[in-house]
Amino acid sequence: MPPRKSKRGPLSRDEIIDAGLDLADEIGLEALSLHKLGARLGVSTMSLYRYIDDKDDLLDAMGDRLLTAIPLGDPTAEPWESVLRRVARDFRTAAIGHPRAAPLLLTRRLNAPTLLPIVEIALAALEELGFDQDERVHVLRTFIAYLVGTLMRETGTAPSLAADNSSLIASSEQALREAGLPHVAANAPQLALCDHEAELEYGLDLLIAAIHHKLQTKAAMS
Repeated sequence: MPPRKSKRGPLSRDEIIDAGLDLADEIGLEALSLHKLGARLGVSTMSLYRYIDDKDDLLDAMGDRLLTAIPLGDPTAEPWESVLRRVARDFRTAAIGHPRAAPLLLTRRLNAPTLLPIVEIALAALEELGFDQDERVHVLRTFIAYLVGTLMRETGTAPSLAADNSSLIASSEQALREAGLPHVAANAPQLALCDHEAELEYGLDLLIAAIHHKLQTKAAMS
């Protein structure tokens, strides 16, 4: 049986993945279905099964597509601080490039062959610093937890004190004080706003400072 064609010509797995990401950005992952995707491509749902197994296979492939958009670079060609910052920034770019598909990067188990090269870069940088194997993994997991949490807030996957809740927080300073929340009241203008890029950079500064402190402590004890 010859391959089916989409509205734009011969159908391919890559086209299906790209269309899935575009459709997810429009309607969200929960509403995404193979039926809707087939309609978007101008083919029957059954035609998609020549290229994907099911919706889970599609979601995995979409997550991999986002992950492979992150440039790997050469971890030996730049300082470790630059490596961690670059990985974080590139990961953020991949996530916010398809914000409604971002949970595929942030909450879904990704395929190891796609993810491990990024882990390799981070571990190589930490090894160069002199961390032992256990410490490398601890630092890596702390870095990942911060990055994922920050991006979940930015993409709306996790609760945030800013944006959607800004009017609630900033509406009545007096009411907040009367409710026994004087510090929330005093900081309401700041809590009501969030520059996500600046927040990412601030957190990276703290993490990198903590790693420097850990290295200094190790050096003093050796």
